[in-house]
Amino acid sequence: MTDVELHPFSRDDFKELISWIRTPEELFLWSATTFIFPLDENQLERHFQEAQTSKLRLMYTAVDGQTQEHIGHIELTRIDQQNRKASIAYVLVDPAKRGVGYGNALMQCILQECFERMNMLRVDLFVFECNPVAIHCYQKVGFEIEEVIKDRIKLKDHFVTLYLMGLGYEKWMASMNQPEENK
Repeated sequence: MTDVELHPFSRDDFKELISWIRTPEELFLWSATTFIFPLDENQLERHFQEAQTSKLRLMYTAVDGQTQEHIGHIELTRIDQQNRKASIAYVLVDPAKRGVGYGNALMQCILQECFERMNMLRVDLFVFECNPVAIHCYQKVGFEIEEVIKDRIKLKDHFVTLYLMGLGYEKWMASMNQPEENK
């Protein structure tokens, strides 16, 4: 499996992240309605500042552990230490590096961060039904669709369906002990 490391996201990462969002549709799939296309440094600065002053969000740049190239972005949100749960959000792999396993490795890395280092018991995320590649990636690492949410978020002139997917610590641990071909 590809080795991915999580490094704290910084202002130095803004331009690169912006370059990975090439269309309004890509921005929507990545962030729903948080940002307006085109993504720019001012919008990222506001988002970054909110994370810096919050105990509820952590922002990461994903880095290839061998080459040290930046391969993606990911965040933890709604971090709840008391109830030991968190949400994964803003997952993005550099478009030039897709299709080689970075998505799976990134998800494994963030889950390891959540379950092993942060001692979480549950992790969830939201994903649009119209993003089957992401859904497949999340299911591959153990997430299951727990709720289907309709008529809440609009893309252009129609509503899109959103899935809430979840994964608990025990299921994650069980999947970690399975041979790779059974995943």
